[in-house]
Amino acid sequence: MGRHAQYTVSLSQEENEKLLAMSNDNTLSARVSKRVLILLALDNKKNSNLSHRQLASALNTTATTIVATARN
Repeated sequence: MGRHAQYTVSLSQEENEKLLAMSNDNTLSARVSKRVLILLALDNKKNSNLSHRQLASALNTTATTIVATARN
């Protein structure tokens, strides 16, 4: 299994607030909700040493999903 690239996500305050509001929206699809949580976690990752694999495990998804979300 190949090693995933480490992408950095840096959200502005406005983007962060919008994603936080979206994370509380129960009308979003599960896919969108998961992507929102991933982006918020990747932005907060600056303050922690979690790998993409550890983050994926914590969010019950795959490292590939984490990398794809960060890349896009």
